Amino acid sequence: MFEAEKVIKLFHGRRLRKNIS
Repeated sequence: MFEAEKVIKLFHGRRLRKNIS
């Protein structure tokens, strides 16, 4: 379940960065 959290955080970080751009 640790890998899933890392992937979700990475996915959220990418979506958040695209929203800020």
